[in-house]
Amino acid sequence: MAKARSKSARKSLMEPIILNVSRCEHKLPKITFHSSASLDGTSSDTELVVIPKLLRMAIHRSLRPKNKTIAILFDTRLSEGNFSGKLGETLRVEIPGDETAAKGKKKEALFVGIGPPRKYSGQVACRTFKTIIEEAIRLGVKRIAIPFVPHPGTGGSGLGQRNTAFKLRHMLDQIYHSLSEQPALEEIQICCSPQARVPIREGLMIESSSGDEGCRCTQEDTSEGGK
Repeated sequence: MAKARSKSARKSLMEPIILNVSRCEHKLPKITFHSSASLDGTSSDTELVVIPKLLRMAIHRSLRPKNKTIAILFDTRLSEGNFSGKLGETLRVEIPGDETAAKGKKKEALFVGIGPPRKYSGQVACRTFKTIIEEAIRLGVKRIAIPFVPHPGTGGSGLGQRNTAFKLRHMLDQIYHSLSEQPALEEIQICCSPQARVPIREGLMIESSSGDEGCRCTQEDTSEGGK
């Protein structure tokens, strides 16, 4: 009986999250979970894989692709584009030889700068999610993958997985509320460890209409985060 309950609980953690909409007329993208944090673990129909980067620091090892050719390509493009990881900075790199290409779609990595570790905060998380969501909508992609991987350099922020997930939910509510038409984005794949799914689910289920006072991302200036 206990094993059956445990199996049922694990299954429920893998089920997609359908977010309730209370502030806008547009349907929010569903949330699914993937065990691998890197692009190697994303599904074949994922069109955009987000890779966050701290200012002047190497990409987190769990986010680096196992394919050495792709890893070298990423390093080359980051160097050529002088991408340092400044807050709000973005760079798209097409991923060669992916299954998605056979379906007439290209798969890209979206590098997103999150600024220096010492300035990482809830406001920076909100601004980063805003950049990601708006870029996905602008590109017209249907599926994106976002890693939830704690970086040793940002440990001092005390943000945690639950609060980080709430920041994502808050920005989804805010951006979709301002749209004039339904975007193409259908799914956000969250790449994380099995242990992180519970707090992430909890954070995503908090509707921002009941928590705006606790999320001051639009009230505080984060312009210094990239210096």
